[in-house]
Amino acid sequence: MPTEKILVRGKIYNPTSPSQWEYYTNGAFLMNALGRIEAVGEYPLLKQIQGITMTLDFSDYLILPGLIDVHTHLPQLPIRGKTAGTLLDWLNRYAFPVEEAFADTVYAESLSRLFFESLKANGTTTAMVYSSVHEASTNTAFEAAQYSGMRVIMGKVMMDQHAPQSLLENTKESILASERLAKSWHGENNDLIRYAFTPRFALSCSQELLEAAGDLHRRFPESYIQSHLSENLTEIEEVEKLYGNQYSYTQIYQHTGCLGPRTVMAHGIHLSSEELVLLLTSQTRIAHCPTSNFFLKSGFFNLPAFRKYHIPFALGSDIGGGPDLCLFRVMRAMDEMQLKNHGFVSPMEAIYQGTLGGAKVLSLEDETGNFQVGKSADFIVLNTQNLNCLETAEDQSIEEILSQLVYLGDSSQVIKTFIRGQEVYSKPEADFSTEFIKFQTHPPNVLQSPPLQTR
Repeated sequence: MPTEKILVRGKIYNPTSPSQWEYYTNGAFLMNALGRIEAVGEYPLLKQIQGITMTLDFSDYLILPGLIDVHTHLPQLPIRGKTAGTLLDWLNRYAFPVEEAFADTVYAESLSRLFFESLKANGTTTAMVYSSVHEASTNTAFEAAQYSGMRVIMGKVMMDQHAPQSLLENTKESILASERLAKSWHGENNDLIRYAFTPRFALSCSQELLEAAGDLHRRFPESYIQSHLSENLTEIEEVEKLYGNQYSYTQIYQHTGCLGPRTVMAHGIHLSSEELVLLLTSQTRIAHCPTSNFFLKSGFFNLPAFRKYHIPFALGSDIGGGPDLCLFRVMRAMDEMQLKNHGFVSPMEAIYQGTLGGAKVLSLEDETGNFQVGKSADFIVLNTQNLNCLETAEDQSIEEILSQLVYLGDSSQVIKTFIRGQEVYSKPEADFSTEFIKFQTHPPNVLQSPPLQTR
């Protein structure tokens, strides 16, 4: 059995709750050959441990747990920042057409590779991802996810009504295709890959399809369900027209078996107190997507209510309704979008929701999210010195450093990204701005990289 032990040195920030953390200015953690954390603490003490075979010295840098994005759409990467009014207008003008293009597997491969590489360049190590309705292209996206080395929860979108004809599925075929993909990919790459059954939202799914998604989820242990809930007032009105007033939006998911502790519903902006209680009792989780909510003018997330009812939530970029891949931008928006509620989100709470809070929403808190002994060594190395040209890091408290990171930070701070102790991204090796330009110009063959390694 491999006995390699690697000591990682740096300024270690370790979130433990929304308001509590550990910080080691001269810190380190020890990881074994399997990429598991064996100790964390002060460097002078840890360096004395017997059997250390290598030290990675990032003593000038801040080390955070890898960021966790609990809601994003892979095919929508090219339409970030393209506005078209509110949600349903935007879906019809931009989102649905770009998802139609994803049917081309050559295009899907190029876009998928770019998507996952871009996430790593922004410090994201775990992501919950929507593909499109296309089985073959979703399979290609899973191949890219495996190649990336990321921790990815993903699924083929399921949609059999109220969508463009080119994206509508036969109900039974949608179910069978989702089952085939789950059999093929759930648990792959040593459990870095998990499957999420993905009915888009109640408006685009028949009752039969929603019930089937719930049934499939229960048949695949540790799988997930992901969907959308109460994002936009017009959307809610359309759902009520479709289903009548017998059930609330949340009750539709309840009665079709789609709620539960491994269900992540995106948004949840316009919820009644009864719906909040239903989310609490079913242990359903919420993806809060503040940049998307602002961009599409969907509304304000009721953070005080979620705190009151103790409903788990974490942060999602919601690409491409959200314009920012970088979760530091999403963290900033989490605070800014609480102006209506006269609320305040501290930088430490925002960092927590993008790390350990995300892990808890995805039921991965025993695996990732912070530097607890036994967890996977998923971490990012950040240069925060370029955020303040007037002070050195030694002149600032960790609260000040994190405040500037949340309010000023972006991908330029990310120096390296590690998952299970393996370096999966290093800043000097890639410039993705040129890849975006190339992709928009020549979508099918954007990346001149080795072919994906299929199984």
